[in-house]
Amino acid sequence: MTFISYAQNAEDVILWRALKHIDNGFYIDVGANDPEDDSVTKAFYDRGWHGINIEPLYQHHVCLQIYRSRDINLQIAAGDQNGALTLYDVPSVRGWATSDPEVAENYRQQGLEVTAATVPVRRLDSLCAEFGVTDIHFLKIDVEGFEAQVLQGMNFEQWRPWILIIEATRPNSQDSQHQSWEPEVLANRYQYAYNDGLNRYYVAQEHGALAAVLAQQPSVFDDYQFIGYHRAQQALQQAEQQLARIQAEREHSQQQQQQREQQQQQQQDEHQRQRQQQQQQWEQQQQQQQDEHQRQRQQQQQQMAKLQAQVHALQEQLLSSQQQVLNLEQQLTVVSASLSWRLTRPLRELNYCLKKVRQGLHLPAAHALNSVKQPLKNTRIAAGRTLISHARQSRIVNTLLSRYPALDKLARSRARQWVSLPQPVQNQPMRLDQLTPVARTIYQDIQRLSH
Repeated sequence: MTFISYAQNAEDVILWRALKHIDNGFYIDVGANDPEDDSVTKAFYDRGWHGINIEPLYQHHVCLQIYRSRDINLQIAAGDQNGALTLYDVPSVRGWATSDPEVAENYRQQGLEVTAATVPVRRLDSLCAEFGVTDIHFLKIDVEGFEAQVLQGMNFEQWRPWILIIEATRPNSQDSQHQSWEPEVLANRYQYAYNDGLNRYYVAQEHGALAAVLAQQPSVFDDYQFIGYHRAQQALQQAEQQLARIQAEREHSQQQQQQREQQQQQQQDEHQRQRQQQQQQWEQQQQQQQDEHQRQRQQQQQQMAKLQAQVHALQEQLLSSQQQVLNLEQQLTVVSASLSWRLTRPLRELNYCLKKVRQGLHLPAAHALNSVKQPLKNTRIAAGRTLISHARQSRIVNTLLSRYPALDKLARSRARQWVSLPQPVQNQPMRLDQLTPVARTIYQDIQRLSH
């Protein structure tokens, strides 16, 4: 697994190479500063280690309390005696706090703002005694020029850190200042192991085998990454993931948009299809209605033609009937005016009288006599008038009567009562106002008998 380095100069990489076999180790960090940025102990804390963090600045101590709950976090300074001292801080630059007045004056000469505050001071050995410290796997000291006083406050005979890592250059400089405190370190039975250009590493003689492990600069074989690079990679991965998520969301949105567009297009197509179908149905209905109207009109025309044909036929029948009526009327006129009709009138009268006689047989005698008396009289009058009105018939009758004198006398006596009628005009209708009263009566009798 890749080791993530939080330290400023990969100090934690070198220490982890030497101490990675230790589980739940213990450290003391003098000048701990931020719990994560440029921290030598952060990687160890993440792997289950714990220890004592000494940080006199309030803002850093608060962060240590929040993010290093397993550690002992002390807002004090470490020195060669218990008490208090003046701490100088540069607010604009993190990690430049110092208890050395000369260093603070140098910051001022560079134009930096420097603040001063009094903080408590404790010896390291008193703290170890107070908190019951036993094994110390490494002691890290970074106090910006106050390293000698911190080392003088530790009893290296009683508490033996396996490894010492001490900042060896002047603040914000490559000038080494280890000459002032290294003799005391070596005198306490520690041996020099490595210089990384900022810090010097020392190993307790009883753990001398670690010197060879420390005496190599960090390399690819340590499989590490600086936290900045790691964060950049994480940020890049997150950005890539976010970009991938955005692209996925965009693709999803595009797919949804395409689906919506397809749905809208399908809806439009369906609407268009329904509209076309409705239009076709409407046109079909209109065409059917037109066809039905046309069919009905044709039927009506056919019916009208039939009716007209029937009317024409009826008209022809009517004309024919009228013609037949006229013909019949003409025939009736001809028949009525014919000699045979006039000669047979007495026979018709006689037939009428016989009908009355037959009917009278079923009546009383007086009533029966009266029923035939008038018809006989009418017959006699009609026959006489007929004989008088025709000269030929009169000559025939006179010839016959001359043979029978008695009958001739009787006929002539009766003839006086008859009036001679004018010869009828052929095919001309009779006008009543042109007849004498007697002739008019005879005509009316004839009309009655004919019916």
